[in-house]
Amino acid sequence: MRLLRPVFAALVVVQVLVASCAPVPDAIVVRTQAPSVAALPSSVREAVDRLIHDAMGNQQIPGVALGIVSKNRVVYVTSYGFADRPRRPAAADTVYRLASISKTFTAIAALQLAERGMLDLDATVQTYVPTFPTKRWPISTRQLLGHLSGIRHYRGREVFSTTHYSDSLAPLSIFKDDPLEHQPGTKYLYSTYGYCLVGAVVEAAARERFPEYVRRHVFTPSGMRHAQVDDITVVIPHLATGYDLVASGGLTEAPAFDATNKIPGGGFVATAEDMTHYAVAVMTDRLLRPQTKDAMWTRQTTTGGTTTGYGLGWALGQWAGQRTAAHSGGQPGVTTLLFLVPDRGCAVIVLTNRGGVRGLSDLVRGIAGAVC
Repeated sequence: MRLLRPVFAALVVVQVLVASCAPVPDAIVVRTQAPSVAALPSSVREAVDRLIHDAMGNQQIPGVALGIVSKNRVVYVTSYGFADRPRRPAAADTVYRLASISKTFTAIAALQLAERGMLDLDATVQTYVPTFPTKRWPISTRQLLGHLSGIRHYRGREVFSTTHYSDSLAPLSIFKDDPLEHQPGTKYLYSTYGYCLVGAVVEAAARERFPEYVRRHVFTPSGMRHAQVDDITVVIPHLATGYDLVASGGLTEAPAFDATNKIPGGGFVATAEDMTHYAVAVMTDRLLRPQTKDAMWTRQTTTGGTTTGYGLGWALGQWAGQRTAAHSGGQPGVTTLLFLVPDRGCAVIVLTNRGGVRGLSDLVRGIAGAVC
C-alpha cells in the first residue's frame, strides 16, 4: 500500500464537507491537551491537520478524532468536524464506535487469563463453553484469536442485526450450529463470530461477565474513562452519529443496529483520548507481560506452514523498517484504525463517524511519518 510522504509544504488545506456539500468552518477543530502532555511542534501539528482536512474533504467525513502517542507519551488529541451534523461539533469527549478494534481488548483479556493459569489457549473451547456444539474437528482459543478456527464471518445482513442479546452465550446461537468453513489451523479466515466465542471463553474462565472483566482489567488499568459496551438500550453521552455515503454522493445517517451480537468482536466505544492511553498501556507492558505481548504480536502459521499477517488479535506488518501492530474497524457509520509502532513508542489513532472510508491506512501512515 502506498505510503504518504511527509512533504508538507505542498499540502493544500481542503475544507471539511458535510452532506449538503457546504463547507465546514475551519474553526470546527477542537484540540485537547492536558498541561502535563508534551505538545507537537506547531509545524508538525499544522501538517497533520492538513492531512486530516484533506481526507475529510475528499470523502465527506463528518467527524474525525485523532490521537497521537510519541515515545510512549500522549502528545496530541484533537477533534475535527461534526459528531452529529450539522449542529453538534466533534469534541474532546465525543465517543466513537470502535468496531473491530474491539478485538484487541478481547485478545488481551484472553492472554491475561492465560498468564494467570486460568485459561489454556490450546484446550478445546468446550473446556470452557460446554454448550458450544462439538464440530468435526476440535477448536482452540488460540485458533480463534488468530482467525484460524474455521468459524464463519457475517452472512447476508447480519451486520445490521437489531436483536438485543443480554449475555455472552446468546449470540453464539447465530452461528453455533453451522459447519466449519475449513479444518482449524489450515486456513486464515477473518471471523468476528470467532471472537464472540472467545468472549464466552473469557467469561467462563474468569467467572465474570465479559464486559465487566474488560472494564476492570483492560479499560481501568489503561485509564480509559469513556470506554464501554455499545449498548443500544443505554444512553451513551456524547456518542457520535454514524453516516454512510449514498450512491448520489451525499451522506445519510447509518441504519440503526444492535452491537450486542458481537461485543467481543466489535461492540465497544471510546474516545480518541481513551485510545491513546490504551496504546501507551499496551506498549509499556501495563496490561501484559513482555513475553506475552511478544507472543500476541507474533504472526500465526497454518498447519501447512503458511505465515499469516495476523497475530493474536492484531494485524502485524512493517513500516519504515519497523514492526507494526494495528487493527482497523468498519461497520455501518464507522471507519477506525489503531496503528502502533511499538519499538518507537509511537501510535496513531483515527476514529471517524462515516462508514466505508477509503485509504485510512495511508492517512495514518502519513501521519506516522510526521510524528514517529
